[in-house]
Order: sequence, then structure tokens, then C-alpha cells
Amino acid sequence: MNEKYEVVYLKSIEKCPVCNSKLSKNGTDRFLLNKSREIKKQKYVCKDKECQEHTRACLDKFIDKNRNYTQDLREFGLNTSLIDYCSYDKKSDLIELTTGYYILDQQYIIMKKLYLMNIWIKKKKK
Repeated sequence: MNEKYEVVYLKSIEKCPVCNSKLSKNGTDRFLLNKSREIKKQKYVCKDKECQEHTRACLDKFIDKNRNYTQDLREFGLNTSLIDYCSYDKKSDLIELTTGYYILDQQYIIMKKLYLMNIWIKKKKK
């Protein structure tokens, strides 16, 4: 049985953020989750003819803005550092073995810097 499944993410509340009118579905955007699994984000347009606001389904709870990898996958890689030191190459191999996603060493280094910077900013705000 070789069936193809399509994952489409929708908005939970289909109301225009500008005028609070109902939204109409207006196609989908293709997105590569963890740079390997294709998902689609639903696009919407406001039904109010004067507003015509365009919006998309938002995945901010799972993926930070302008990022490709989920927060869980990034944190998993960083948490391996708490157990024992290993090279970035070995961490990439470990992530691939446990999750099936391969992350290049350079991408891991960038993710680590961004994650630590976010922690530092949150502590500074307190």
C-alpha cells in the first residue's frame, strides 16, 4: 500500500487580524519542515472587499520565525551537550540516528549560538 499523505496546517480561528471578518481559503504555501519533510501552510484572504488582508497559518509554537528546524529538534541537539562532550559531527550523526533528520555541523553551530543568545536575552529582560 503506497499512499501519499499531504499535511496542511490551518488557522484555529479563521478571523481577519485587521477587521475581524471571516477569512476565505486562498491556496497553500509549500514548506520543508526540518529541511526534509514537506508540509503546507494554508493561505487566507479576508472576505471584506475593502480590507482584502492576506494571512497564513502560523507555526510559531513549533518553529521560530525564519527558521527551518523545529524547536524540539534544535533543543534535542543542545541537550546532548549536557550529557557529554562530543564533536558537532558526532552530534549530527546522533540526531540523524534518533530522529532521522540530518543536520550539517555548520547549521548546528548556528542553531546553538542563536539558542544561547535567546536564553541570554530572556534572562537580561528579567
